[in-house]
Amino acid sequence: MAPWGRELTFGFIENEYAVNGGFFDLNTMAETKALLDKGRLQQREPVLDRDACVQVAAYTMPLSIYEFASDGDVDEVFRRINSGGRKLSRQELRIAGSTGHFAQAVRLIAAKVRGDVSASDELPLNEMKKISITNRDLPYGIDVDEVFWIKQGVLTKEQVRESRDEEIIADILAFMLLEPKPPSRSEVLDDFFGYSESESAQLRHGQIELSTQKYTIEVVTADFLRMIIQAT
Repeated sequence: MAPWGRELTFGFIENEYAVNGGFFDLNTMAETKALLDKGRLQQREPVLDRDACVQVAAYTMPLSIYEFASDGDVDEVFRRINSGGRKLSRQELRIAGSTGHFAQAVRLIAAKVRGDVSASDELPLNEMKKISITNRDLPYGIDVDEVFWIKQGVLTKEQVRESRDEEIIADILAFMLLEPKPPSRSEVLDDFFGYSESESAQLRHGQIELSTQKYTIEVVTADFLRMIIQAT
């Protein structure tokens, strides 16, 4: 099961949301009952039938463990997993495999503009809900209607969920960093994130990395955010 699938299951068991109009009975499991007794969880109502809760608690989650000899094998498995279900957007694929300074700057700026205060490459599974983009009536996550790109009419909600905001940030950031100014094309963005392997792509990737290191992530982030403030 994917990490978000486990997170949804844990959220239900911890009474964060209802299923079929009812909440998980916290007395069903020893762990949740202990948290209930300590006051760390609160039972929400109406409570689901105990038999239904027992079935959820007893469900065995499948888990697969793989060992890889190289990063290329990891990327190949990632591509195969992404071939089914909800496919990642092009920008999500770019950023997923990129660990360079430019990609880090884009991630940091995007997080700050969206209102995600974590801005970290590592996030515990139980903290993922805090950076989820949502417009539902939930007590956590980032309200999509309050995101800068939505409020300014630049992107739609679906485009924000597809990380199109990161594409815009990457495009502007490259314009700020490079001379001569690069063209605004999807293929060029691929090169900046090291998503392409041709000689010219590697050259362009090296140029943006060198320029980002020269100006530093902190400086380009501050400059970009100052521009956003002036725009509002």
